[in-house]
Amino acid sequence: MGYRNLVIAGAVALTATPCLADLTAEEVLADHLNLLSGYGLIEMTSTGTTKTGTGLSVTGLTGTYADDETAIEVRYTGFELVEQDDGSVRTIYPDIIPITFHTEPVNEPAVEVTVMLATSGLNHVVSGSPDDLTHAISFEKAWLHSVEVSPPEAAAELDLDHTFEMENAATTIHFDERDTPKRDVSFQLGLLNMVMKAVAPTDISVQNSESSYSASGLGDMDMVIRLEGAGGSVSYEATEVPRHGLDLTLKGFLVDQTSVLPDDEGDMQLRMSASDLTLEYDIAISIEAMEQDMLAALAAGQGVTGGYSVSALDYVFGIDTPDDGAFSGSSSNGATDGRFSFDRNGASYTGSSMDSVAEIEGNIPEFPLSSLGYSVDAATFDMHIPLVPSEEEQPLRLAFAMEGVQIADALWNLFDPAEALPRDPLNLSFDLEGTTIVARNPFGEDESVPFQQTKAQLNQLRLSVAGAELTGDGSVIDTSTSDTPSGIGELNLMLTGGNTLLDTLVAMGLLPDEQAMGARMMLGLIARPGEGADTLISKIEVKEDGSILANGQRIK
Repeated sequence: MGYRNLVIAGAVALTATPCLADLTAEEVLADHLNLLSGYGLIEMTSTGTTKTGTGLSVTGLTGTYADDETAIEVRYTGFELVEQDDGSVRTIYPDIIPITFHTEPVNEPAVEVTVMLATSGLNHVVSGSPDDLTHAISFEKAWLHSVEVSPPEAAAELDLDHTFEMENAATTIHFDERDTPKRDVSFQLGLLNMVMKAVAPTDISVQNSESSYSASGLGDMDMVIRLEGAGGSVSYEATEVPRHGLDLTLKGFLVDQTSVLPDDEGDMQLRMSASDLTLEYDIAISIEAMEQDMLAALAAGQGVTGGYSVSALDYVFGIDTPDDGAFSGSSSNGATDGRFSFDRNGASYTGSSMDSVAEIEGNIPEFPLSSLGYSVDAATFDMHIPLVPSEEEQPLRLAFAMEGVQIADALWNLFDPAEALPRDPLNLSFDLEGTTIVARNPFGEDESVPFQQTKAQLNQLRLSVAGAELTGDGSVIDTSTSDTPSGIGELNLMLTGGNTLLDTLVAMGLLPDEQAMGARMMLGLIARPGEGADTLISKIEVKEDGSILANGQRIK
């Protein structure tokens, strides 16, 4: 009895479940045309179809676009649409897919380029229903088989050798046209490799009976572009406030280009590479609403959030000309990342960059050095500013730091050849946080400061350079009741090595005696000796009555 009841229950469940309607080849062809048209950006039509026992045979597709300057026609090869037993439709392409671009600029001769794209392991299946379609596309390899140019003289003038290939690609495209239209695309790509070698004459001329055009000054170029391990997703939702999303990862990226300028003017090299890149964002913005009232749009929930990261980024360039000689440079960064947002919570950005190095070598006009460079061990930035008015306190923050900043010895030697100054790395940090009340629209016509009753805490101030170091902390409270600023607070400072630095600068001739004396007198007014050698400390206080004290002594 139990088994019989189970069978009956299963049958009832199946009959109660709505069956998915089978897709037809005609419906999939209509979607192909819509997709290739960019949803109406260009006009797409079929050049002919033939009904088969399993679907449709499509002769080809044609897309047209025209404006006041150019008329463009794109022609795609034919394909087969085969209806499957599971209700899906498979698209079967030829092994080599020709795509022709016919361009007719105004007052210029027409040019036609046919690209032959070859594939292996190509699979394209469409499933779902006409208003809820999913394309699943994958291939083992796709490559550029050949390129044909008409008129032939346009290609004959340019000696072009090229390689274009992609490997291990897969993508899923989902179109939901029901209540709220949605687009979702996920993708992965094992490798994209493009190599191009162009040898161009100094003059190019193409003409026909109606018009002609020419170009000069073109040089020879070798270029390599390589992407590895790409993947991610893209989304779009056509709500009242359109929503766009992106999540992208890229294992490796390389651009390597060498160019030989015409007329023996020299050559150029450029190489850029990166590894482990990520980029993501979520955008919910109505451009019209933002233009009308940005503050209201933000308060209603519109905004942007996102982030990026890269584990290594390198850049190298070089220029060699007969007149100026060789000039080259390079830069590199280690781990770099950032987060950003612009929404009802405010404007925020946090970022960091590690192990930055930059160098330049060569003939630099009106500069006394043949090389210069710098390095930074770490740089960070953290900012948050509230934007939407409220009677409640909102957080604010501003912090930045640069650690281990060093410049090349050649640059030091310009003003300190005897190495009298300690060449310790420069360190700078500033960390301020607090709360404030946003009293008015910061984007309005009122140019007065929109923030009131601000309370801020200086967690850290630090500057160390050339053997001297300044540190500090403090706090401040805004007590303004009008546009005239007022407040109470204190600032605690400590300077070590300051007098020694002044003495060294005087001995080097970089600082006149009278200026050094003036600096010491100023320090004597606001600072007192600390516990260590060559140490000065100072406590600056601002009172409610507007008076200012330095170490308990009134200076204003």
